[in-house]
Amino acid sequence: MNRKLSRKAALAAAAAFVSVFFVQIFPEMPVSVSAATVYSAAEITEKMGVGWNLGNSLDSNNNGFSSENIYDYETQWSNPVVTQSLIDKVRTKGFNTIRIPVTWYQHISSDGNYTIDAAWMNRVKEVVDYAYNNGMYVIINVHHENWINRSDFETAEDSMETELRAVWKQIAAAFADYDQRLIFEGMNEPRKINCDEEWNGNEACYNVVNQLNSAFVETVRSVESPYRQTRMLMVPDYAASRENNIYSYLTIPKASGSIDADNDGDDDYVAVSLHAYSPYSFAMGDGDHTNFSSSYEAELEGMFSAMQATFLQEGVQIVLGEFSASNYGYDSARIKWAEAYMRNATEYGIPCVLWDNNVESNNGGEAHGYINRSTEDWYSSGGQVVNTLISTRNSTQWGTKSYINYPIYAHNAFSSGLRVSIATDGNISVSGLSNFQSGKEFAIKYNGITLPEFALMTSTWGGWTTLSPYDFDKDNGIAYFSYDQIMKTWNTANGTLGCIKLNNINSIGFGGITLIDIPEDGTFKINSQPSDKSVTEGGTATFSISASGNSILYQWQTSSDGSVWTDIQGANSSALSVTADMNMNGHKFRCVVTSGSETLTSNAAVLTVRAKTTSSSHNEYYSGTDVTVESDGAIKLYNISGFESGKELAIKFNGSTVPEIALMNMDWYGWIIIEPYDIDTDNNIAYVSYDQMTEAWADAWGTDKGTLAHAKIANKDSISYEGVKLLDIPEQQPATEFEITENPSDKSAYYCQQITLTAAASAENSAYSWKLSRDNGSTWTDAICTSENVSSDNGSTRAEAVFDFYKNSISERDTVLFRCDFTNGNTTKSTSSAKVTVLSRNAAANVGTVKFDSAEISWEANSFAASYNVYRVQNEEFVLMGSFTGTSCTLTELSAGTDYEVFVSAVYSDGAAMPYNYNSVKFTTAQKTVDDMTIEECIALVNSISTDDDTVILTEEQLRAVERVLAFDYGE
Repeated sequence: MNRKLSRKAALAAAAAFVSVFFVQIFPEMPVSVSAATVYSAAEITEKMGVGWNLGNSLDSNNNGFSSENIYDYETQWSNPVVTQSLIDKVRTKGFNTIRIPVTWYQHISSDGNYTIDAAWMNRVKEVVDYAYNNGMYVIINVHHENWINRSDFETAEDSMETELRAVWKQIAAAFADYDQRLIFEGMNEPRKINCDEEWNGNEACYNVVNQLNSAFVETVRSVESPYRQTRMLMVPDYAASRENNIYSYLTIPKASGSIDADNDGDDDYVAVSLHAYSPYSFAMGDGDHTNFSSSYEAELEGMFSAMQATFLQEGVQIVLGEFSASNYGYDSARIKWAEAYMRNATEYGIPCVLWDNNVESNNGGEAHGYINRSTEDWYSSGGQVVNTLISTRNSTQWGTKSYINYPIYAHNAFSSGLRVSIATDGNISVSGLSNFQSGKEFAIKYNGITLPEFALMTSTWGGWTTLSPYDFDKDNGIAYFSYDQIMKTWNTANGTLGCIKLNNINSIGFGGITLIDIPEDGTFKINSQPSDKSVTEGGTATFSISASGNSILYQWQTSSDGSVWTDIQGANSSALSVTADMNMNGHKFRCVVTSGSETLTSNAAVLTVRAKTTSSSHNEYYSGTDVTVESDGAIKLYNISGFESGKELAIKFNGSTVPEIALMNMDWYGWIIIEPYDIDTDNNIAYVSYDQMTEAWADAWGTDKGTLAHAKIANKDSISYEGVKLLDIPEQQPATEFEITENPSDKSAYYCQQITLTAAASAENSAYSWKLSRDNGSTWTDAICTSENVSSDNGSTRAEAVFDFYKNSISERDTVLFRCDFTNGNTTKSTSSAKVTVLSRNAAANVGTVKFDSAEISWEANSFAASYNVYRVQNEEFVLMGSFTGTSCTLTELSAGTDYEVFVSAVYSDGAAMPYNYNSVKFTTAQKTVDDMTIEECIALVNSISTDDDTVILTEEQLRAVERVLAFDYGE
């Protein structure tokens, strides 16, 4: 029930394993078919090693400064002109990456075209070449830009985007021929300046950053370059913040002319750019700089763990573009910090780029000087830190925590805990928690967007230390902080822990915080989760789970969309086997495990079903000639007589694993992997054609790697004893032609309102499927129809479907696309997409006094309404509870101790209703007490009291019932 490894991350993890395995044996083998894709984003970040920032040089600036000498611009902040010799010293020291911050605004034309001065562009290229020609990875960006960092940041997104696109189009064109070792970073610490919220921002600011990041990625991907698809691009969150409550709002730009191997809609070559001078109180703040304590290291571990859970776990790479600890004169503490920082970063697979501003000693400012720019010698203190960083990076195994299944922790129910009081500023007083001790943990309900973060401090708010949850349950929106975790992180040298402040109070959802007991080790828990499965139609997929506890019961469930789950009849063991059909594609499976009164729910595993029918016709397998397959799976293509266009290899496989084919030249170099272009699952035959192989080879290498000579079956064990045959490809019959005759039209409606969409095609007996997209058409998933109808009229097929927003997980203010796919024979055609806009509703209704059988409800007036209907949401149905002319009502005849969700809708003067134009409100009626009962109910309660024993122990309610019965005047 805890953290889940996403399909994207699982694929990334598997790809990383396969890559490492083959690279060890075949060092020159790339991992993708595309010629440009020499390295994946994960491989690039690993190869970056330790990085160094050329800070305060090409990014130095002064408003109004002007000079005819181009070199004067980089010396404005007292650093010397950058030389090849300096970069050589950095390279020799062991740095493999250099980040070159560049400020452009002083060199951009003011005529509205935003043309970059050619002399400045040439100077930037000159410095880039110093490192690039040294074999280093190089990052260039737009840094201290006055047109990005501005006081009207929230409302200037359009003008910023226009200039950002213009600038990056020129930069991308100027560096188009540089390979993957050149990395572009869209912005540096974009933020709203000259205000109290400069470094924290707000949601409007976060949305602006997301818009600018998308514009940056889209622009670079649009510029012609051999590396257009595969150049790694770094995008920051607001202010490049390392704070989880800020970077959790970051949206990864969608694939636009780039690679999206796992079809999740995200650009595979986008990495997140964060800055982390951490722990801040040690690195730059007012904390203890004399000793790098265990609590500081615990804070670092929490920081990297939160980054991993948010990004790496989802297959998104991270680059820490800036990090450092200012020199306060305590070398041993700083060296210990360097070891801990780089060890954690390396284990999590996050490359770090050290900030160097050439300020050696701290005089109240930031002293991040590591190499003397004038003498090109390493400073004594800084040099020791650098040596530690590089040696730690080289001695620590990379990425052991990049893609990991976190330990499965068992937790007691949220509702079983003691409610914790939170001040309006998010403060929790430790002295007010009488049972805050080992064996306890905080369970925090959060809103599902931003993970809660604690700040630990003394009662006088000193010793500020930040902490991320050690575990969180995404499905139910609960984050966990344990007492032992908190006390391990707290530095007792700061004094006694007095306060715990919830940094991002807005992240807390309805339910707040409770203090619960941690189950003892060995108690009821899930030990292993079900994993995603991919099978061919008609094949068997088996999901399994492992749990420990007493008298465990299992119940498997399935869902088409992850929102509504249904029990699978008879599926009551630790393993579930299903025979897959195409209707199951994308369905999710999970297991509810019960031990006594406790229940745990597993992660959801996704089933992917491949189509069983083949797309092409083939000659009989046994009509072909035998092809020799070596013991290692190799096929010497040059030894196959008649292997030419119009021929294909037919590979018999064992039915469980589809063969993969690795292509290579005569010297066994230039490896690329392809999959069969067609699969006959009835007879377990995979087909690879001559044209498919030669075209893939030409697309990947042209003539760079010579002639295609070998085809190695990478998974040799998948081949059955019957082996491989060479077949003629029969001439293909043209597919049935048909046209889309009616497209669905755009709609708008309120949340929970139904909409009806129609579409038609000019072919009888077409199969059809409605699809839904939430990312402007980049990815499509099956849409859930409430009701549907297909009718034929004069040879046409018409599809009509009714959709409920809540069944398709569509929320207020969403804009989504619907389309209909028609399939006739082997041909599938899609209608154009219809945009469905979900309209905003009025504010939520308010709840007044709630009793056991009644509740007071009020709402804002709608100036166009003549009356209002109040509905209860019950089992996905809307039940009318009453109609009212005012803006309040009292709902009566309610059930005691029952949860209610209520909608209000306006009814207009002409009698037309505008349903669901208010947010829902939830409340729970009180339990019924004796004072609320009739005398008859009291008598029934008294009669229910057991008198079998000599001693009768009455509850307080039973005693009150007896008193009322005895005191009642029955009259005559």
